Amino acid sequence: MSSRIEILNDGGFRSDGRKQYELRDVLIDLSQQGTADGSAQISHGLTQVLVTVFGPKRK
Repeated sequence: MSSRIEILNDGGFRSDGRKQYELRDVLIDLSQQGTADGSAQISHGLTQVLVTVFGPKRK
């Protein structure tokens, strides 16, 4: 029994159909939050990041 996980199938592809050296798509969507002064959502594979900026605040 091997503890190594096989990433590539016999045809040289990953389980999602990508070749060995192909990267996942990176998606950047600006202005996600209408109430923020700036915002963006970044997606890469199963990872998603939402960034919002508010300010500067007046004194």
